[in-house]
Formats: sequence, structure tokens, C-alpha cells
Amino acid sequence: MSAFARIAARRVPALAVLDAARRIYRHGSQGWRALTPSEQQELGRLLRISRRGPSALGPHDRAELRRIVLKAGRGAAFSRGRR
Repeated sequence: MSAFARIAARRVPALAVLDAARRIYRHGSQGWRALTPSEQQELGRLLRISRRGPSALGPHDRAELRRIVLKAGRGAAFSRGRR
């Protein structure tokens, strides 16, 4: 992950990351297809935990959620011809 991506990932509020994750999980997309089956399962697990609120996710889980959402976002952007 580039330095810019790491900085951008840290500055995104947790609620925005959760919203993006829910959209990817519910509606499927090129981003969903960019994830491995284990990442898809992990995204579902993290979203189930987050139903109690963003604070239900620990720091490690929040970092993993951001990593997965960033990967899915890159996959969706790449499929549309952007980098």
C-alpha cells in the first residue's frame, strides 16, 4: 500500500468506511469480485459485529475493515479504467 493510501485510509471516518463496506457487501460490484473468498467472509463477519455500532469493532478489526474496503475500492476503480 502506498504512503498516500495509508494516509487516506487513516483520515476516513469509521462510519464512512462502514457505509462503503455495507454497500459492497449488499449490492456486490466489481469491488466485491476483487476480494478473495476469505476476504468476503471476513467483511461479512466484521459487518455483523458492527451492527452494535462502530465502537464494537476493535482497532485490529477496524484496520482490517479499512484494508478490505480499500482493496474493493481499488478493484472497482480499476475495472472502470481508473487507477
